Order: sequence, then C-alpha cells, then structure tokens
Amino acid sequence: MPTENANVVIKVIEDGLLNAYKLPLYQVEPFEVWGKLSRAAKSLVSHSIDTYGIHEGIIDDLAQHYIDGAQKHLAMIGMTGGVGGPVGIATMVLDIEEYVRVLYRLAQELGYLYGVLPSPLVPKEEIATLSSEDYMYTIREDILKIIALGSGVGGISLAIREVAKQIAQKEAKEILRKKISDKVITQLAKQIAKILGVKLTKKTISKTILRIVPIVGGIVSAGINYYAIGELGRSMQNAIKREREKYRQILKETGHLY
Repeated sequence: MPTENANVVIKVIEDGLLNAYKLPLYQVEPFEVWGKLSRAAKSLVSHSIDTYGIHEGIIDDLAQHYIDGAQKHLAMIGMTGGVGGPVGIATMVLDIEEYVRVLYRLAQELGYLYGVLPSPLVPKEEIATLSSEDYMYTIREDILKIIALGSGVGGISLAIREVAKQIAQKEAKEILRKKISDKVITQLAKQIAKILGVKLTKKTISKTILRIVPIVGGIVSAGINYYAIGELGRSMQNAIKREREKYRQILKETGHLY
C-alpha cells in the first residue's frame, strides 16, 4: 500500500507523463540524435531504418553518453535541492518533476538511437508531413512504452507483428497516424507512475530526513538521483535493444532489410 508521500509522487509522475508530449522542454527532435549518430558512425542517418546498418557498438557508446548526461544533470539538481530547510515533500516534488522530464527525454534519445522511434516501418516522407506538435502526439504511446518496458511493466511491445501486415498492405502511414485511445495512454502512465513512485519514495526517505544537515542532504539527494536514472536508463536501453531485434526480423520479412 503506497504511503501518503508515495501517492503524491505517483500523481506528479502520472501528470508529467500524460502532459509531456506537448511541453517543449520534454521534446527531442529525432534529427538532433541522428545527427550525432551520423558523425559517430561516419554514415548518414536520416531515418530510423538507417540505424540498422550501424554497428551496435557505436550506438551503445552514444547511448551511454546520453545516460551519463542524464545522471550528471540529475545529480546536480540533487545537490542544489538537497540544501537544508523545512521543504520536505515540496522539494521532493520539484525533484520528481525534473526526473520525469529527463526520463521522458532519455526515452526519446535511446529510442531514436536504436531505431525503434519512430517506427522504422514508416516512410520518411510520411514523417515529414507532420508538424512537430502532431509528430509528438503520434509517438507519445511508444515513448511511454519505452519507459514502461524499462520500469518492468509486462505485456508490452513496440514491434507488434500486426504492424508487418499493415506494411504488406501498403498502409504504413496508418501506423503513425493511428488514433490512440486516451484510455490506453492514461493506463500506461498510471502503471509507470505506480512502479516508479513507490521506488523513488523509498529512495528519497533518507534524502528528506537528511535535509536537516545541508551538505550531507545534498550529497544523498545527488546520489539517489544519479543511481535512479542510471538504473532505469540501462533498463530502458536493454528493453529497446530487444525491441530492435524484433523490428529487425519484421524488416527482413517485409523486404525492408536484407
């Protein structure tokens, strides 16, 4: 049974995940990530499917760079927020809001790197027809699925076999433009929020207590933030790599890869 503090954190995470797709600071453009991958691999990457021709070791190295960046950022936030005073749950909520923002961005960065976001089955021309706002709206389910997979939510996959059938029937554009039920999105957000909310609340108990000692409190806060995002980042990375292999098989079966 979640504690009162856990319920507050769960609600903050849920609201953050539900609204993230329309908030600029939560958004990552795919070409920003693909540009870095192109330079690292010395090969042009301008679409998800292009990543399947890149050596995975190069992708792994860049993924670690993004995970490290997320860890360092949240560690700094933890050090700043850990400085004493009777702030308790209010400061913890601010930390969690930033955690959700960094997590949402990291899910996009890793998804773009490994070619599962957006679906490699959707033609580049179709993606180009969408406005930035519409694009973020259409991929929000997959972003939440990436976070859910990393969080340990079961029964979820990005690379669904039915997608291959749509491609074979030349209905690829429907994958990107499909109407996503708000009920599905809300359920995903609730599942993720419950798992992460309880975990983060347990990890922040000592942080909140130790705020009475400013320096130590900051160190504990930074450490918790650092390991929390690092652990989840690596879990998302592993889950995405499994989805990548499922997509690779579908791409081969449909003649998109040889």
